[in-house]
Amino acid sequence: AALVDGAPGPASFTVRAIARPVVLALIERFETVVDAEVGSGDVSASRERSTVTLHLNDGRTLSESVEIPHGYPPRTLGEDDLSRKFLACADGVLPAQAAHRLHEQLLDIEALPRAAVLAAMLSEARP
Repeated sequence: AALVDGAPGPASFTVRAIARPVVLALIERFETVVDAEVGSGDVSASRERSTVTLHLNDGRTLSESVEIPHGYPPRTLGEDDLSRKFLACADGVLPAQAAHRLHEQLLDIEALPRAAVLAAMLSEARP
């Protein structure tokens, strides 16, 4: 669904998103292959490495590997990325305004007198 949507997010992995005809057609064209080096005990092989290879209709092959996924140390998410991820995960769970208020509160969590403030915000925000 990420290919169709432009970027993966929680909404890309719902049953409804995956069941779209365009996504199902793409799924039929995919093959997953486990890299024998990953998890082989070879300390030089990244445990998280992923490679995507596309075989195009014109005969070309495009391939890209990622040793360390974005979000894993040392490629941790920056504040903007974390904010986008939080709001994307809250979408459909909390009303947008409540998600933004909760996000702002979490950015300054050290200033909270107690964690019960967050629990109260969540219980009040339930749709």
